[in-house]
Amino acid sequence: MRTLIVAQGLEYERILAAVNIHSPNKVIMLRSKKDVTPELSQQIEKHISRVKEYIFSERNGLRLFPFIREVDADSHHIDFFDIPSAMAEIVSIIKNEIAQKNQVSVDISSGNKVVAIALFLASQLLDIPITYCTAGKYASMNNTYDSLKQIAFSVQKSLNLQKLPLSLMPVSWDILKRLSQVDEIGSMSELLLLMKREKNKSNLITISRQLELLSNLGYISQAFKGRGKRVRITDSGKSVINLMRVIEESKAVLSL
Repeated sequence: MRTLIVAQGLEYERILAAVNIHSPNKVIMLRSKKDVTPELSQQIEKHISRVKEYIFSERNGLRLFPFIREVDADSHHIDFFDIPSAMAEIVSIIKNEIAQKNQVSVDISSGNKVVAIALFLASQLLDIPITYCTAGKYASMNNTYDSLKQIAFSVQKSLNLQKLPLSLMPVSWDILKRLSQVDEIGSMSELLLLMKREKNKSNLITISRQLELLSNLGYISQAFKGRGKRVRITDSGKSVINLMRVIEESKAVLSL
């Protein structure tokens, strides 16, 4: 069984183009947990209904896409504005499909740029085929602020995106996990105790280097107070913890 994963969007022609390219038996449409405006949400629902209607429509008594058995546009609501969170959830979705022995592909033409990046990275990590459909024509649409927004209403061609030798930077997930469980820690000794590590010179040097990397990435904040160092996890650090699951699940998927 072939599964195609796409994201909700206003350019339904791109989704239909991806369906034509991949000939899936199942289409999973990723939904945003929260659309920017109620008006946008209404437009999204309208376009999703239009996609479903077209996919299951008939001409001369024959279905246009007889190979499609299911269009799931309700089961998967993800954060369209948080790459680590979206990426983690997408990997989980892909892993579930692979566990069912389904062939998975994605198309990143629809949806906003953030979820497209998350889809791209998750698919690269799991070696999943990725396509992108370029627009043939654009039309202008008035939004609630009376400014013009360009949307595509035809598709010119599809691109198969190259696979890249990407890997996630190795950081100390254990430190982030421990810091997410407390407000802050006040010393290196306290952090070692929290991580159940022996206090010795080697561990102190290792932890210090790991904290410096996490700080440079913006995942923790460090502030000196007297002779001690106060360390706490940032919002970015809390968000990126989701990638721990991405790493673990990607290893499990690739070992199948």
